[in-house]
Formats: sequence, structure tokens, C-alpha cells
Amino acid sequence: MFSRVRKYIGAKIREKKIHVSRHNLGYRELLEGFEILSLEDRRKIALLTYLQDMLQGRITDSHLLEKINIQVARITSRMRNTFRPSTSRTNIMKFSILNRASELYNHISGKNPELDIFHINRQQFKSELTQILSLPSTSAGR
Repeated sequence: MFSRVRKYIGAKIREKKIHVSRHNLGYRELLEGFEILSLEDRRKIALLTYLQDMLQGRITDSHLLEKINIQVARITSRMRNTFRPSTSRTNIMKFSILNRASELYNHISGKNPELDIFHINRQQFKSELTQILSLPSTSAGR
């Protein structure tokens, strides 16, 4: 695995003729030069893809499915969130997978209402997320 990554980066350096130096390029510039997403953005995509897989029936864990709180707002309501994360008196639920995925989707879809987790296929969903997260002006989920 490591050798494939090393070969890929070496090929990108030769292809793009990126002059890698410790002093002239920052982290974001290197990511843009290699045309890859940051680890944080890849984790966000994986988290939301996992949520989509559960909603579309690819993951059939009934214990997880019953904990997804889908929120249907009234017509006159200002609430536009799709999911309602669980709450508790302590922070024990704050970092659970479903709560993080729900909050992240609510945040991203609030800024990008065209993103649809229910009706598009997995590959299209991942590519739309990649586009949204790679835009520097939106800083979705950051």
C-alpha cells in the first residue's frame, strides 16, 4: 500500500513538475498540486457515505437504523435540517457515528441544499461531496 502511494506521489511530481521544498509550499498547496483531498475531508466523505449506505439499505444493522432521527419539518417552519441528532445530559453521544454524520450532513446541506442523500447513487454522492469539500470559498463542514 505504501509503495503504491509513493509511486503515485512520485508520478504526480514528475507529471506536474511540482518543485517540492520544505519552505515554499504549504499543506493546502501540496494537496492542490497532487489533486487529493485532506485526511479530514476524506473522513467526512467516508462518514457521510456510511450514513447514505444505511439510508439506502446497503447496511442493514437494525440497531443503527432505529437510532437515525429523520426530522420532517412543517411547511411554515424555519428548520431545514434533515436529521435531528440525539441529545443526552452528558457528551457521551456527541461523538457517536450517527450524531457526527447527522450534524455534518445538516451543516453541509444547509450551505448546499442541492445535495441529496436519499435519491442519488453512491458514486454521484461521493463526487458531489468531493466537489463541495474541495471548494475553498464554502469551507463546508470546517
